[in-house]
Amino acid sequence: MKKTFNTIYDEERLANGKYYIEIPFNVWETFGKKGRVKVICEINEFSYDSTIIPKGEGQYVLMLTKKMRSDLKLISGDEISISIQLQNIVKPKIATMEERLKIDNIIFRRQPTNKTCGTACVAMLIGKSVEEVIDIVEKKPMGISKIIEVLDKYSVRHSEKNIKISKKNPNPSDISILTVNFEDHNHYILLFKGKYYDPARGVLDNLPEGAKITMFLEIHG
Repeated sequence: MKKTFNTIYDEERLANGKYYIEIPFNVWETFGKKGRVKVICEINEFSYDSTIIPKGEGQYVLMLTKKMRSDLKLISGDEISISIQLQNIVKPKIATMEERLKIDNIIFRRQPTNKTCGTACVAMLIGKSVEEVIDIVEKKPMGISKIIEVLDKYSVRHSEKNIKISKKNPNPSDISILTVNFEDHNHYILLFKGKYYDPARGVLDNLPEGAKITMFLEIHG
């Protein structure tokens, strides 16, 4: 279950470097949880793993950390759109061949460094944080072979190899990890049903200027 609400950012409420947002619904009744509750927050298209803090009787607050405020570039009077859902705190089992992961939706994940775009694409597909995937691959950069290895571990079906854009395959599939060439570097972007989930730029309707798709790994959702 996901709950969405809007609020207004007020700089005057910032105290000792901390800013709290009151959650306008009863968490006990909505999520059936008490105590500190681990959630995934989508805030103005940014996604964060966070913990909401109880005030009593089902009322909770969400703290906007310094990093969140920096990402969001907030000034007083800005409207903030917030969606909250529970994290999957039960460690999932690895799916069997008959229990392939079905991809119904995507939560955007931003790459924390300029070498983790592939990591962020995989995190979006398997429903984990980028930090968790970084731990899975032992902090190593993810080329296409490592991407395939992790997708196999979580039973995400995909094409056998990266497919080159050509006359035979002029367009990527609806769900694909794209290898995108810019003038001075290559970059991974997740294409999901008409939207480009660019780990460096956000959720886009079109590819960034100067980007050219050279290859794609088809994901069978």
